[in-house]
Amino acid sequence: MDDLRLISDLKHPHNWYPDARVIQRKIFFHAGPTNSGKTFSALKRFREAKTGVYCGPLKLLAAEVFTRTNELGVACDMVTGEERRYAVDNLHPSAHLSSTVEMLSTTMRVDVAVIDEIQMLRDEQRGWAWTRALLGAAADEVHLCGEFAAIDIVKKLVAPIGEHVEVIEYERKSKLTIANEGLGKYDKIENGDCIVCFSKKSIYYTTKKLDEYGIKPAVIYGDLPPSTKLGQAAKFNDPEDPCNVLVATDAIGMGLNLNIRRIIFNSLARQTELIPNYQALQIAGRAGRYGTAYADGIATTMRKEDIGTLKEILAEPIQPIKAAGLAPTFDQIETFSFHLPQASFVRLLDMFMAVCSLSDHFFICTVQEMRALAEMIEPINLPLKVRYTFCVSPLNIDHKLTATAFVRMARRFSTGSPLTYDWLESVLQMNESPPKTFEQLAELERYYEVMEEYLWLSLRFPDMLPDEEIVRLKSKEIDQLIEVLLELLLPPFSLIESISI
Repeated sequence: MDDLRLISDLKHPHNWYPDARVIQRKIFFHAGPTNSGKTFSALKRFREAKTGVYCGPLKLLAAEVFTRTNELGVACDMVTGEERRYAVDNLHPSAHLSSTVEMLSTTMRVDVAVIDEIQMLRDEQRGWAWTRALLGAAADEVHLCGEFAAIDIVKKLVAPIGEHVEVIEYERKSKLTIANEGLGKYDKIENGDCIVCFSKKSIYYTTKKLDEYGIKPAVIYGDLPPSTKLGQAAKFNDPEDPCNVLVATDAIGMGLNLNIRRIIFNSLARQTELIPNYQALQIAGRAGRYGTAYADGIATTMRKEDIGTLKEILAEPIQPIKAAGLAPTFDQIETFSFHLPQASFVRLLDMFMAVCSLSDHFFICTVQEMRALAEMIEPINLPLKVRYTFCVSPLNIDHKLTATAFVRMARRFSTGSPLTYDWLESVLQMNESPPKTFEQLAELERYYEVMEEYLWLSLRFPDMLPDEEIVRLKSKEIDQLIEVLLELLLPPFSLIESISI
């Protein structure tokens, strides 16, 4: 047991990154609210440097920085969990790279690293990726962008390695006002409004109500493919497009440039709990955008009785972040397995979580999603590294189609037979007839998600998943189809009462 405790000692994670530790890094914290220009300043330094890496929270942001940097004449490549893109080609890598934060290489030496939305290190599921980037970026300059609430914890995390944090404070460039009262009625919706919902069902209901007043909105929610989100955002932003109202989930909190005049909270609760004040502030802060027709923003609620609660939430001081997320690495799990050779992967995870030790500045990120995936493929014979990789893949298994496809992928892999596109097509058995309801549209979204899982695995096991090109092409076709069908189905639509997706 003492050996296991030693292996699972997570008190000094800065020691995990030797390439970063040989550099006396300069840390710059660009602290400010939404629409303050903090990320713009950090990206300016990124593009000025001879070599640099940008680490963003979303594929959309990584793609945006990739595109914009190349447009500005600075050659930049892109890497996300599912995709690699090059300014030239893979034989001629660029000196600048835009990536999702999980994909940062801690052995790649660069002049400047930008880590966006650093406050995400408090996230229960993904926080480990920001902690890893902060401690492991092998860069002479590390530029952090995020909320004031993260300043103290960042200073505490880098203090043991003797690194100083220079804080650069930013103020919001435009005014944000909280309305005196909630809207109360849908007939008060105006151009530039964004109604924020916290479930798909609420989105569908809201679009139906808007249709009663002759309003056809753009729609953005998390399950939509990236280009569909971008297409809906472009429609909403285009002053020449008749679609000038947006209905969205909190997916708009980051990653999309939107010309919003007024944020309207359809609800202030996710399921049964009030949203935290930092999330409410981030969403409300999307109202008003410097340099657009809606420079000043307004935040309000749909229900009149909610406005007081919104004011209370937004008036609360955001508490400094107390701890940053960590997650067990493969090397730690592998070493654990040497001492427990008969233990299943699920058992290894449970034991690790039970005996691991942390300092007060860290917490262990939830491994529930990893554990759920591990349970599904427990009976399948896979090498530990392969099993671990399958279990850290970003797949939502709450739906039968994605869960079934995941298990069949693992089972096929275990036989040594390649996972070809023809095989994947036989697994999905896609319905050829166009969807006529939102439930059928959601099924199409699941097909897209499985193809994204294939692409994610193909970049890690290219020999076993050889048809990356055709699957990428098919996933783009599904993305385009979803965008077209979303337009056709919004509104009218059926089965609103039975939607449970």
